[in-house]
Amino acid sequence: MKVTIEELFTNDEFENIIDKKWVKQFQKNGKLQTDTKKAIITKLSKYYASAEYVRGTKKAKAGFEIGDKLSVEMSNADMIINNIKKSNIAKYKLTAFQLFKNYSAKLKSEGVTTKTMTRLKWLESAGITSDIKDLWAVDAHEIKDRNSPVFIKYYKNDLATYLKAVFTYCVSQLNIKNQELYYCDCAFDEDVDADENGVKKRILTEDEIDKYKAKRNELKEKYEVKNFYNAPREFSKELSDYVLKVLKSNNLWVEVELDFSSVNDEIVDVDEVELRKEFMSEFKQHRQSLYVKREFKKDNTWRLESLLATRASVKVPHRQYEERNYFKFMTELDEVIGFGKADWSEYNETKEQYEKHVIEIKQLFIA
Repeated sequence: MKVTIEELFTNDEFENIIDKKWVKQFQKNGKLQTDTKKAIITKLSKYYASAEYVRGTKKAKAGFEIGDKLSVEMSNADMIINNIKKSNIAKYKLTAFQLFKNYSAKLKSEGVTTKTMTRLKWLESAGITSDIKDLWAVDAHEIKDRNSPVFIKYYKNDLATYLKAVFTYCVSQLNIKNQELYYCDCAFDEDVDADENGVKKRILTEDEIDKYKAKRNELKEKYEVKNFYNAPREFSKELSDYVLKVLKSNNLWVEVELDFSSVNDEIVDVDEVELRKEFMSEFKQHRQSLYVKREFKKDNTWRLESLLATRASVKVPHRQYEERNYFKFMTELDEVIGFGKADWSEYNETKEQYEKHVIEIKQLFIA
C-alpha cells in the first residue's frame, strides 16, 4: 500500500515508528531530507515486508510504498544481514545469530516453551560451537611455560567470555525473555532428592545468592583479587569452604532459562554446516587479530615494557605480552580446542612494524 508522508506522520498505526524530529523537519521545510528518507525506510523495514520512497508528482503526493506487516518485527541483525541497515557488528555474531534463530524456531515448533542451560551449552546445542571441544579438555601441559596452569585458566576465562557475548547478542536480537538462575550441586545435602537423571542439584534463593556474592567480594578485597584466574589458593579455599559449609555444596554454576513463547517459529532453509564453518573461521580470525593487538599494543600505542631492565609485570597475561609468546600460546590452545592452525601473517607484519619502532626509540636514547 502507498502511504503519503502526511498519513505516515498522523496515522495511529505508525505512531510508535515515527520519530518526532522527522515530523518537525517536514513541518518546517515541507519536504524530507535524503538521510531522513533512508532512516524512515530502515525503521519501516523492521515492521513491514518492504518499504520504498515514492516521489511526488503533479497528481500524487510523495510518500512510501509499504509491504505487508510482519508477524514479528525484524531484528537489527536480520536487517544487517539483508543489507537494510549498516553496522560494524562483528560478522561472526551475525553468523551465530542465523544459527540460533533457526534453533529457537525449531524448539518453538516442537512445543518447547522454556528450557534452561548454561550459556556455552546453549551455543553448542544451537550448532554454533558444536565443533569446539569442551574447555575442560584443555590441560596445563598443552603449552610449555612456567605459568601454564594460570595461563590455561586465563585462556578458558577469556574464550568463555567472548562466547557468552555471542549468546547474549543472539538472545537480545531475538527478544527472547531470559532469566539467570544460580544452581548448586547437592551431593552432600541429604535433604535434597535426586532428579530423573540421578543428579542432586537445586536453584539458589535470592538471599543465598546475595550472601554468596557478598562473601566473594569480601574475599576478593581481602586477597586483592582482580581476576579469578590469578587468585591465590587461599582465596579459592576460603570460598569453597563457605560454599560447602553454608550451601552444603562443592560446586556452583549459572544457567539461563529462555522463554520461547514469543519466538517466531518460521524455520529458514539454511546450510547449517556451512554456517558453522563460517562462524569458526570468522571467530578465529577476529580472535587472532585481537591476540596480535594485545601482545604489541596498549591503548593503541606500542608496548615497550620488554625494553626495560626491570619488567613491568610477572603476572599472566602481561608477562606473556612482554616475552612475546602471548599470540603463540593463545593460538596453540585455539588449535587444541578445534580452531585449526594459526595464520601468522598479521602477527609477522605487526612484529616487523614494532621492531622498526623499537630501533627508532633506541636511536633516540643513543643520540
